[in-house]
Amino acid sequence: MANVLLDMDNTLTRVDVILDRMANVFKKDIISADNLESFQLAKAFGVTEEQEKFFWEHYGYEVIEKSEPNKQVIESIFENIITNKDNIYIITARPESQRMITEDWIDRFQIPHSDIILTGSHSKINLIEQLMIDTVIDDNPILFEEIESIPKVFPQSFISNIVNNKTIKRYAVDF
Repeated sequence: MANVLLDMDNTLTRVDVILDRMANVFKKDIISADNLESFQLAKAFGVTEEQEKFFWEHYGYEVIEKSEPNKQVIESIFENIITNKDNIYIITARPESQRMITEDWIDRFQIPHSDIILTGSHSKINLIEQLMIDTVIDDNPILFEEIESIPKVFPQSFISNIVNNKTIKRYAVDF
């Protein structure tokens, strides 16, 4: 039995709706998910962090509600990585204020899970340590870099143990 971190946006969901709506709101060229060069949408669209915050406050629910499941990735994950014995923690950087709409989306598309955790803008590292996550499925390369850096800073941690023993499984969803 594994403890699995399963990311939400750009992993379970397709990012196209977000990119299209953000381009429309800020009157920018549409950016294809294939050409997205930054996980920071403010940077990708050349807007300020305040403008991105405005976007999420005013259009976040609409974007989340209209987000489509990434069927190919979901099928692959549940056919090749996750078993029905695993603890599946859907861990997303969405803010707590989006809990209900996030839960509704997960229920609507019948994504199996043990728990849903919204971190806001906080790193997922502490949750990996606390929940003893040994399988990480995410699209953000920064998370994988953070995992690799833990043994240097916290050599006695759970994460250090699974990194040093090469028992952690990491799956980077490529968008």
